[in-house]
Amino acid sequence: MSTSMQAASQPTRWSTRGRLAGTGVVAVAAAASMAVYAAYGDPHPKASQEQGVPFLIAISVMVGAVVFGLLVPRALQAVRVASPGAPRWALGHGIVAVVLVAAFWSGLPLVVGPAAVILGVEGRRWAEQQSQPRGRYSATLALGLVALAVSIALTVVGNTVGVH
Repeated sequence: MSTSMQAASQPTRWSTRGRLAGTGVVAVAAAASMAVYAAYGDPHPKASQEQGVPFLIAISVMVGAVVFGLLVPRALQAVRVASPGAPRWALGHGIVAVVLVAAFWSGLPLVVGPAAVILGVEGRRWAEQQSQPRGRYSATLALGLVALAVSIALTVVGNTVGVH
């Protein structure tokens, strides 16, 4: 009985992919919302901002598909098999999320940030189970959270504080 319970508690490849797909859909929806808010929530919108929204949404969909359909599953697999490159996979997502804050209005940090958070959390969990150092995974988690918070804050502040 414990064997069947143990097997049921282990995430299957399908359930992991399904959860990642769901997270990717939510992340892309948040990024699209951010792009719409950044353009249409601006008290002094420019026509070019509004015209760029469909393009930004399309870019978010493509980036989301690559990140959550290809990169994160591979990174999670690297974490789970204790690949020496696993911390670099994770940290790379966190760094990219923070770099994308420069384009906070695009919503892209809201796509890559959650990927970094997932990798940071899963990496920390694995490292703890294996009695390995968690530093890089903790940094990944922190970078992902910072990217999310700062990009949202900059967009909201940009659309509210700049009101004349």
